[in-house]
Amino acid sequence: MALQTYEITDGPLSVRLEPNGQWLKQLETGFQFAADSDSETVAGGYVWIEHEDGWSALRAVDNSRVFAQKIKDEAKPENKEPEDTTVYLKTNRNVRVRRQPTLAGAMVRWLDSGETVETKSSSRTESDGYIWWQHSEGWSASKSLDGRWTFMEEVEKPVETTPKTTEQPKTQETPQTNEPVNNAPPPVVQPTSETLKLQAKVDVRIRNIGDLSGTFIKWIPAGTIVELDATSKTENDGYIWYQHADGWSAAQNTSGSQVFLAEPGTVEKVATMTADGPDVSTLPDLKTLIKRMPVDLNTTHWFQYFGNNVYAYRHGTSWGYHRYAQGLHSGLDFGNNDSYVPTYAGVNATFVKEDRFGIFLKSGSYTLIYQHLTNTTKFSAGEAVSVDTKLGELDPSEFRLRHLHFEIRYKGSWIINPLYFMSDEMVNQITTKFDPSKPNYFYESGAWKKWLTPMDQPVIKLGGPVIGPTAG
Repeated sequence: MALQTYEITDGPLSVRLEPNGQWLKQLETGFQFAADSDSETVAGGYVWIEHEDGWSALRAVDNSRVFAQKIKDEAKPENKEPEDTTVYLKTNRNVRVRRQPTLAGAMVRWLDSGETVETKSSSRTESDGYIWWQHSEGWSASKSLDGRWTFMEEVEKPVETTPKTTEQPKTQETPQTNEPVNNAPPPVVQPTSETLKLQAKVDVRIRNIGDLSGTFIKWIPAGTIVELDATSKTENDGYIWYQHADGWSAAQNTSGSQVFLAEPGTVEKVATMTADGPDVSTLPDLKTLIKRMPVDLNTTHWFQYFGNNVYAYRHGTSWGYHRYAQGLHSGLDFGNNDSYVPTYAGVNATFVKEDRFGIFLKSGSYTLIYQHLTNTTKFSAGEAVSVDTKLGELDPSEFRLRHLHFEIRYKGSWIINPLYFMSDEMVNQITTKFDPSKPNYFYESGAWKKWLTPMDQPVIKLGGPVIGPTAG
């Protein structure tokens, strides 16, 4: 092993599951990492190297672009500070300027949409779930750490800024746009009961006090049922607040026109969230989302079920299942021995994108992923896709194993068994042709006797800790 230290010179640099494979995370310019130089591999026109987080591209094969360079030969890198450079950020909406890089910081003024500020790379700060930058008038957040929200984008050079204004606009940079911000102290309203259980209709903020100037702690995911202390009911800034085990959250505005926490069972198209993810029985569109097999069963010669299958146990680590799918199989595989077998959407959805990981469609809160296709149909982002729309054909190459990997994700964080969204008739067709009781489908041993049938598989948390028989 030739362990060497590399520094990212042109970032951010993607970390992938395999060379030219599924995206896992990104590393910023100036970050240093140790990697085995003997692992260098060429794929997709780039030279890749393996390190402790996955695979990253060092450079283009023709050296037209270099992302990271070797700086020394040693096992542990020195993560030195990158050079302090000027950064220009342009707002894509009205963005607050605060005195400190925190949601509790006093507001100075608003940046107008399209305004550009000059800052230094060394000022970049992470706080309260956001990335903050210091400029001439204070601190502003550019994006949320979880990637959901972007308020400012880096631009190559400064552009003319719009005139500064002290007038407060109606729009705001906070991702929960129906929760405005104010700083008045909260008057207390007399409680009506001791405990109140409500369900989040949307992702709801938790703060350290019942006040929108309070420090952001974390999110309550949509669908979560929360036990609130009814005696803590507080009315402030036009909103009604309650305290719970993790902090304070706004339940609704005082007029009732905006509701964030509602009576359980009244929230439509949102699953009830538990500690292990969404409650499967409450997921929207059960048994109805998928209206056609993405690959016709009469042209499917072999099959892999979701979850605790034998292949995941034997080969999952080599394919990185432990890194993104908790060590389990994250979809259904429709395998074929023939070339160029057609694949269909099977759902009514909209096209999101096509990249090296496959075709991505969106239907409500679900993202559907179709991998290992060739001769794909070209769509525009947002274009409607119907049940019988042909997406492409199975890639006949040996590397792709002539199969479709079909995956469904809920709200971008949870991978769900696609069988839950098929009718009973469709499920019966699959289990009749590919008998799940045969030992080649689900893994079982003297020590492991869990998740042994197609419909009792767990919800997989994207990037979560390994579970199942390989977790020991």
